[in-house]
Amino acid sequence: MPGVWVFPGGVVEDSERAGGAGGEPTVEEDERAHRACAVRELEEEAGIALPEDAELRPWSRWITPEVVPSRFDTRFYVALAPPHSPPHPDGAETVDARWFTPREALD
Repeated sequence: MPGVWVFPGGVVEDSERAGGAGGEPTVEEDERAHRACAVRELEEEAGIALPEDAELRPWSRWITPEVVPSRFDTRFYVALAPPHSPPHPDGAETVDARWFTPREALD
């Protein structure tokens, strides 16, 4: 989305799913896969590596309406960033990165 600030994000990869591709995952497996995806995308796109024991808390989930041709099921998580961890854009998917206060983001 050129010209706008967005959260790091992407698609859950087969390697993040329990046992790889195929079959319907349990709710717990699905949640674990989405958390793994969030951690991976944060490091890939913003250069912030969370520690193994980082606690990701679910914040919100947005699903586009059925009438929209290209649907998204997006999950948002919050976590405490490691100290002194400025974001670094990857230069491909993100060209700029910075921390915002909630008020700055809404403005």
